[in-house]
Amino acid sequence: MARIVCQKFNDRYKEQLIMLYISGESKTKIAEKLKVSRQTVYDWLEREDVKTELDKARRYLERQGNELILKDLKSYIDNVKELANQKDDKRTALAANQYLIDRIYGKTVGKLDITAEAKQSTPNEDILEEFDEIEENV
Repeated sequence: MARIVCQKFNDRYKEQLIMLYISGESKTKIAEKLKVSRQTVYDWLEREDVKTELDKARRYLERQGNELILKDLKSYIDNVKELANQKDDKRTALAANQYLIDRIYGKTVGKLDITAEAKQSTPNEDILEEFDEIEENV
């Protein structure tokens, strides 16, 4: 396939580059389709105007996707709740419940990170002692 060695970058190429890149085409495939070298594609993707347009395109697609999801949000939540209440598949129910909890309270931490200083400090014991003192005075 003949390649155009010194291709002037213009709006038509920019639009095609962005469309192909956003749609998931590899840089090699983009180069083949635009009849330029892979290095040219890499160089074009490093241009500030292309980065800006790619960012705009990504944000637009994200907004469109979010709008589609929001239209059916209630049914998605109902589906996850149904999975969470399954009695026959405990792993699926656990995963669905964990997902719901994570969405409400944020991602839970699997392990506690306790430092030596935290092990030495026992604020709960101090609080219990204060409660004992208050009870003695009452």
